Amino acid sequence: MNKAATPAASGHEPENLAIKRVCVIIGGVFGGLIALSLVSLSIWQGLFEYADHKSPAAPVAIPPAPRLQARPLPDYRQYEAHKQQQLETYAWDDRGQGVARIPLSAAMQVLTRDAPGAANGGAE
Repeated sequence: MNKAATPAASGHEPENLAIKRVCVIIGGVFGGLIALSLVSLSIWQGLFEYADHKSPAAPVAIPPAPRLQARPLPDYRQYEAHKQQQLETYAWDDRGQGVARIPLSAAMQVLTRDAPGAANGGAE
């Protein structure tokens, strides 16, 4: 044996790929994945069994207002029409207290007629 012919002196790796070592590593990875899958599956089945044996849930109470609507546009149009009707008509808000509602346009005329400086054209 010549010292120049040794693998360390020639500058290349002493062996090719260690097939046995690579196979052991790959087998370990796959074995770990299979074990992890089995543990996950058993946990998953246990959760389903727990859910099946659990007592039935109490009836769901209706949440307090406001509740979401499936089709709110018709309700909004009705609300808007009601509010518009309130702006345009006379009505009693509290007859006992003498509180009445007048149309918006009439209220604006009353305010401009009775405002200070309205007699001289609004200039003070």
